[in-house]
Order: sequence, then C-alpha cells, then structure tokens
Amino acid sequence: YKISVPCKKNEKKVDKELFLKIFDKNRVKGAFFKSDTYEARILRFYSPLQCPVPTLIDHRRDDNALIMNYVHGDTLEEKIIGLKTKDIGKVENPEETRKQFITRYLEHSVRALASLHAKGSHNVQMLEEDGKLLLFVPDKNYYLKRFLRYSKNILQESKKDFEADREFTSKLIEPFYIIDAILQKGSSVIHGDLHPSNIIIVKEDVKQQLEGLSAAPKITFVDFDRVQKGKDVSDLVDMLCHPLFEMDDHKTNRFIEKYLDQREKTASELHKDDKDYG
Repeated sequence: YKISVPCKKNEKKVDKELFLKIFDKNRVKGAFFKSDTYEARILRFYSPLQCPVPTLIDHRRDDNALIMNYVHGDTLEEKIIGLKTKDIGKVENPEETRKQFITRYLEHSVRALASLHAKGSHNVQMLEEDGKLLLFVPDKNYYLKRFLRYSKNILQESKKDFEADREFTSKLIEPFYIIDAILQKGSSVIHGDLHPSNIIIVKEDVKQQLEGLSAAPKITFVDFDRVQKGKDVSDLVDMLCHPLFEMDDHKTNRFIEKYLDQREKTASELHKDDKDYG
C-alpha cells in the first residue's frame, strides 16, 4: 500500500541523502492508523528520546509522504541471507564465523528493541496525551498463532503436524509465555510489525568486524505506521519466531534474558534521570 524510494534534496540546502516514503492516498483516506499522519506522529514522539529510529525531516500532508534521513545499511533479513562464506573472507572456520555474525546481529537487535520498549513505556503517557493510540490486547493463543505463521514451512521438515500437535508446539514457544507473565503488568509502545525487513543494520566494515565481533553494530528500526500500545513481548515474538533465525529453546531463552537485562538497565537509567531532574 506504500511505495518507498531513496531521493536527494537540493544539495545547496541539504547536504545529506534523504528517504521518501509515499503512502497510497486511497488506503489512508479517512484513516489514522497505517497512515502518513500516524507514522509522522510516532516519529516525532521518539525524536527527543534518542531512540534507534529514522529522523523525520518533513511531513508533506498533501502528498501523503514522509521525508526522513536515509539510513545506509542492509535489513537484518538481507544481512542473514547475504552473509555467505565469500563475504566473510578466508577464515579458519567460515561457517562458525557466519553463525557468530548472525548471533551478533540478533543479539544487538534484541538489546536495541529492549531500549526502545523501555523508553516507550516510560513516556507512553506523553504519546497518549498527543492523540489517539490503538490498544493491542493479544488473546491466549496469540503466541501460538504467530509461531505457526512464521515457522510453518521450515518446521514441516521435521515431519510433525504442528497444527494438530499443540502440546509439542506449545513447548517450543513456552519461553514467550514466561516472558509474557513477567511483563503482564506493564504496557509499552510496540512496533507492531517487527520482522527482519524492518530492522536495519547500519553499514559497517566487514573486515573491521572480523577483527572484533564483540563491537556493537548500530541498529535502526523502520516502518512505524502500525505502532500500538500493548505488551512488549509481542514484538519479541515477531522477531524471534521468524524462520530465518532457526531458534530453539536454548537460543530463545538466551535472547529473552538479554532483552530483560537491557530493558531493566534502560528503565533504571530513565528513573534515575527523573530523580536527578525532578
């Protein structure tokens, strides 16, 4: 329903590359959700919070278009699919190095998401006062549905009927039920459509990263026209249940722990700032 194309502003006025996102006028007419006006409002909300999101330069209402800073890099999906042995170079264990890169990208994406959620939760009242915000309330089978949606094709190889064998499938997604119980008291501003194509790994030098895989890649989240108020775990399900990551119980629990650690750390820093400036 939308067309996205890179563009350049008049170089005499702006010396950086910009990104133009155009919404289909027929789709957004009379709507506030999934519209240019809605996404512009969300980006303005995040702007002072130092979040990993694009900077809104201009909102052209007559054209149903947003102009944002252009983020140089690849989506998380492009990184994982394109990260072949030849891209990694001549290393002793290329496949193992490839797995390290994938783990590293996902780990830092999870940490960036935790920080985004903590800041959204801390400031959600400010967004609600600014205007209407949809409330997202998952039903009891939400996680099961999302898991089946993303993993159906890849899991068919195991020759199990995941639709019928609910008990087995539920065990695979049990970590998400656990984190939901942990976060059930709080609500945050959730992305609402967080798949690997909406996560950008900012362009980096592969050779430099081979010398130090622990260095943190810069993450940027994009496409905020489906933002809602809801449980943080729904974004985490969207991210970790994607078949590209081939998650198992051990990996899932590991990333959930990193998410919770980062979220608590960011929340503590925000509360400390409140006290310092209160």
